[in-house]
Amino acid sequence: MRRILVHSTANAAGQQAARDKRLTKAAEDLNKLASAAADGTTRAPRRSSPASV
Repeated sequence: MRRILVHSTANAAGQQAARDKRLTKAAEDLNKLASAAADGTTRAPRRSSPASV
């Protein structure tokens, strides 16, 4: 059986919108990481453990 693929402009537009959304989110995440690296912190500080007695 052969299938005929039909290009849908609506589908293409939706795919482009999804790509743009993912790219925007990735850019925001990268900016957060770059900012944290510039500050010298990448995670919350550790709590000090109680001293052994």
